[in-house]
Amino acid sequence: MSPLLILVFVGILSVRVESSCMYALPDPGADGCVYNGHHIATGDSYRDMDRCFSCSCGTDNSMQCCGFGHQAGVFEIPDGCYMLKNGCNFKIVNAQDHSKSCVTTVIG
Repeated sequence: MSPLLILVFVGILSVRVESSCMYALPDPGADGCVYNGHHIATGDSYRDMDRCFSCSCGTDNSMQCCGFGHQAGVFEIPDGCYMLKNGCNFKIVNAQDHSKSCVTTVIG
């Protein structure tokens, strides 16, 4: 079997959790920033505990938002494991016995 085909199968079978950051360009005419309907004053930050994102509004009214908790980083959940979520917190556990932790590697 070719290495490329093996890589495709592994990619299909593995579970992966990804997060991202976003950046909104400066808006010189704006009075602060808006994230999901929430106004953020210039120079302030806001944590969205429902979506697990944290946003900051720069002095130029640019905005940067990044995931935290289970939305932070990029990692793979090993076979036989499961992600337990509690709000934005998480724990990777054995799928059959949630009292046993699984080890995962953060990719990015």
